[in-house]
Amino acid sequence: MLHRAICMSGAEAARVFYDNERLTRREAMPPTALTLLQRVVHLVEEAQSQKSRAQRFSDRFVTRYSPAVLRAAVLVAVVGGLR
Repeated sequence: MLHRAICMSGAEAARVFYDNERLTRREAMPPTALTLLQRVVHLVEEAQSQKSRAQRFSDRFVTRYSPAVLRAAVLVAVVGGLR
């Protein structure tokens, strides 16, 4: 259960930590947690790929409507500021 640990700090530690050829991170996360995260990622990807017609319409509407509302608000602020 106990594993040998190497202690270091600074630039050398960063270089070793981010070099995948020199250091292999094993058992950094319990297998149960890893499996749970994989399931969550899979469910989210699946849900995003199966959007309803209403959700797809809403996404398209927002991408067009939001910039128009922002432009109108800026126009009202500029015109209203001139009076």
